[in-house]
Amino acid sequence: MICGVYGIVHAGTGRIYVGSSQDVFKRWKCHATSLARRRHHCPALQEAWRLGEPAMFAFVLLERCTTERLIESEQEWLDRFPDVFNAGPVVEAPMRGRHHTLEKRMQISDTMRRRGLKPVNAGLPHTAETRAKMSASRLGHAVSSEARMKIRVSSLISWARGDHPKIRSEEVRRKTSESMQLAYAEGRHSRIQSPESIEKMRAGLRRYYADPTARATTSEATRIGMACPEVRAKLHWPRLRKAA
Repeated sequence: MICGVYGIVHAGTGRIYVGSSQDVFKRWKCHATSLARRRHHCPALQEAWRLGEPAMFAFVLLERCTTERLIESEQEWLDRFPDVFNAGPVVEAPMRGRHHTLEKRMQISDTMRRRGLKPVNAGLPHTAETRAKMSASRLGHAVSSEARMKIRVSSLISWARGDHPKIRSEEVRRKTSESMQLAYAEGRHSRIQSPESIEKMRAGLRRYYADPTARATTSEATRIGMACPEVRAKLHWPRLRKAA
């Protein structure tokens, strides 16, 4: 068993995929099997394999090292090559500095929903320390108009498809309704907002819509959302029914 850093080199272009393993030969077999079945985790390497011939690829041992130095050595070799198949330049964080497009995120969401999968942190509340760190990291951070538009569009589509995290199940909605009805009957609940609260909400809306960029962003997000058939089907505005 050889522990070290290896490479998968394309003979035609010299492009290389850099990896490391405690058992290099076993890892090579896993790569070859995944590539042959077109299920490799690296899209660029998989595409090059599909377009070329397996004989054009060479598996090479770049360095033997201890288990403790695997990540460090792999990073050193990755930094030496200007053209690599690897998804990112950082071994421990391939997605650092990169972001999935909105289309890709929706594709991932659809796949997880079909397979009945949930995020690993779904249903787990953040600790007070984590919330404090999140709040501190966002302090003074202004969300761009483009980012706000993407959030609104994504939220509209999620609501239309019924997979928005704020959408409650039928059982939860029934229990909430029963609880509110009991609270109204006993005089413990009131929908009447105080004058101070009403004025605060009005002032906030006035400040927001006083910005021409905010108005344009809201209009654009609504236009994009309404272009989605699922969103239109979920909405029951009179003017939409007349247009149909």
